[in-house]
Amino acid sequence: MRKTIKIIIASITTLLSIIIIISIILIGLFIYSINFKISDVSKYENEQNNYTIVFQAIGEPEWPFGVTKVKVTLLNSKGKKVESFQADIHNDGRTANERNIDINWQDSYVEVTLKGGEQEDDIYKMNY
Repeated sequence: MRKTIKIIIASITTLLSIIIIISIILIGLFIYSINFKISDVSKYENEQNNYTIVFQAIGEPEWPFGVTKVKVTLLNSKGKKVESFQADIHNDGRTANERNIDINWQDSYVEVTLKGGEQEDDIYKMNY
């Protein structure tokens, strides 16, 4: 009888431990996807010098109507990072999309304009 009770208690303890570990992993993955996951939104290439701007979203917009975190990276013709920056877009909690960025290629730099429905345009210059 005691042996049966010990087996039942050990089985329940093992099952609860597995459920707790799986729950912790799922919560961690959820937090990662909300706050840290980097997703490509769009790419823009300068056909004259083959430099590329990569526009990415970081995580998800703050709920319910918060900022959207983005990353903009300038890559040279060999795909190496030249420069990058992170910024916030105030766009009523919407996810980042191609309407949030304008790219103007110049001779020695690229002008990146970030737009949002609840902010003035932010202009950044990235040198080649």
